[in-house]
Amino acid sequence: MTRLWLTLDRLPGPAAVAQEWKWWLRDDVAAAHQYLVPDPQPATAYPHPKGGLPLAVVPHGPDDFVAVDDGGGVRLQLRRADLVVYRVDFRKLLRAAAGALGVEPDGEPVGGLRNTFRVGDLTPVAGRSFPVYFTAQTSRDEFHAAAQALVIQTATPFVLTAPTNHFYRPQAQRLLADRDVAFVPLADALVPTGAGALGITEAGRYQLDRFGAAVVPAARPASECFLAPTGCTWADLRVRFLDGHTVSVEIGGQTAVFNYTQMGLHDRRNGKPDKQWELFREFADGGGFVRWSGARPIALRQKQRENLGHVLETFFALPGDPFRANPAERRWEAAFRIGSDRR
Repeated sequence: MTRLWLTLDRLPGPAAVAQEWKWWLRDDVAAAHQYLVPDPQPATAYPHPKGGLPLAVVPHGPDDFVAVDDGGGVRLQLRRADLVVYRVDFRKLLRAAAGALGVEPDGEPVGGLRNTFRVGDLTPVAGRSFPVYFTAQTSRDEFHAAAQALVIQTATPFVLTAPTNHFYRPQAQRLLADRDVAFVPLADALVPTGAGALGITEAGRYQLDRFGAAVVPAARPASECFLAPTGCTWADLRVRFLDGHTVSVEIGGQTAVFNYTQMGLHDRRNGKPDKQWELFREFADGGGFVRWSGARPIALRQKQRENLGHVLETFFALPGDPFRANPAERRWEAAFRIGSDRR
């Protein structure tokens, strides 16, 4: 299916009549045909047999058409079946991709972004899920715009897939690296396994495993955790700063006091509170909110927020992100109650 992935980077729509698909896909046309569906409207142009500008289609009867060029030098007799336009069935293609990647399938389009879909959710470990997106664009600028839009609207790290790495250039690489986004070109990550299924390659598995290791912190010893009682959620947690170094916590009838070192929020170079602890205190001073300036948070602050969320998830053993983004208010909001000694 290599030619199908290459074609998705080059063919607008992606849609074409059968003759053009045969030209693009060649030996892969049989394997890719299951992912193509016919459009109800016939084509109004037909590919030039010598690769020139498309030919105009002139109807002469219900099943009698002629394709001609402007000069009249080329004239092809066609039937209605020759003008059926076939489009890629992205839902079917991405369901197969989700199965190969080990992703809980979704397949819904991302609003406002052309040919961009949520493949599903990747769960490297129980309780930690990250979205997997797919985008098929036909230029470097379109690819970068789609990647940027996904970065803005997704608060967590995610996996971005595309047909190939053709448009994955330094500008997009820097954008995605700043947000711990893994880029996976499906031409390298997937192979057909027969009966319409796809399988993952060693390269694809390596990329997903590396992403999981980067975004899921290593398990801490039980002595460094305050495990929430079974059935509790972030909404059950109460945190209050007692001073600049210590917090009291309460959840499910259990209470305790911890300092920043016990919670793993210290700089290992000097033992002082780290940037994540400082951000934790900002949430307390703000009554559970931290605002950002501009249309979106800068990458450094976003990274600190993500790191803080990972530490708290591990420390309290609660599923899900403890913070949510509110772009309308330009702020992050804690999913638990948190108070400050300063208020």
